[in-house]
Formats: sequence, C-alpha cells, structure tokens
Amino acid sequence: MKSSSLFAQTRFWAYTGSWVVAELLASLEQVKVLSNVRLLGSTDPTMPLPPEGWCVAFVDADPRVRGILCSKQTDEEDSWLACRYCFRKDTGEVIFRIH
Repeated sequence: MKSSSLFAQTRFWAYTGSWVVAELLASLEQVKVLSNVRLLGSTDPTMPLPPEGWCVAFVDADPRVRGILCSKQTDEEDSWLACRYCFRKDTGEVIFRIH
C-alpha cells in the first residue's frame, strides 16, 4: 500500500500491544502495510504472539524471544536514529531489555 501523500517522505515506526484489541486490529493492519510505516507488535510473556506477518518487539524475559538485542541498549549505537534497525521494513524481530 502506498504511503499517505501528506507525509510520504517521512518514515514512521511504532511498537504497539494494541493488536490484542480485536476492534483495533483491522485498522492497525491497514497502517502496518503503508510503505513508510514500520509497526512492530509488542509482547511480553503474559501475551500471545502477534498475528502472522507481524514483526515482534520482545522483552528479554520472554521465553519465546527471538531476534536481535536492541543495539542502543547495548551501547553499540549512540541513538536509535543511528541504528535504524526498527525503522526498516526489511529487518526482523527486536529484543529490548526490561528497564
């Protein structure tokens, strides 16, 4: 799906656990496929995994954890902007330390 013409040159990313709310899932799916949006399904050990096709943002305490550890949290990068992992649609799951 194309991006919104108003902000077509702007890249957006967000983490959300709201995919568990049945009334919101269809709208989130529409936003998730926009070409300039990266939406990751946040989860924790008490939640199910997001639906098929969602990249997951895990907390490191989750036994289902997979992906790469956030390089900002490991001090490999100075900022999330420098890392850009979560911005890109061609990357996978990410793991965040509980803080």
